Formats: sequence, C-alpha cells, structure tokens
Amino acid sequence: MLATTNKLGDIDKALRRGGRLDIDVRLDMPSAKDRYQVLKSHLEAVPHTITKDELKTLANAASGFVCSDLA
Repeated sequence: MLATTNKLGDIDKALRRGGRLDIDVRLDMPSAKDRYQVLKSHLEAVPHTITKDELKTLANAASGFVCSDLA
C-alpha cells in the first residue's frame, strides 16, 4: 500500500503500526542548488542567452518553488 500526505501527524496511528505503513519517505523542497540543476536541465533543450550567474540568481530567487513550478 502506498499513501501520501502533507500532514503525517494526521494519519491514524492504527494505520502506521508495524506491517502497514511503516516506511516514511520525505520529499523536501528543493535547495537552491537543486533548483539550479532543474533550471539548467530544462534550458538545455531550448536556445537561450541566460548566463550561469543569471541562472544562479534565478534559482536563489525561486525559493519555495518545486520542480514542476520551475518547469
């Protein structure tokens, strides 16, 4: 079984006991370095004139953005 939530504490403890939902995988927001890599990857497919420094500035300014936002 696979379950997702934004509020792990709201899941009934009976569901989280051994043998049911006993593995937690957390996906945190991407760091500035991660956002830079995502932006760089997407830009490889299109012609552009964005410099490395400009891309770093954009990645830093995009705090709170997830990968789908950056795409």
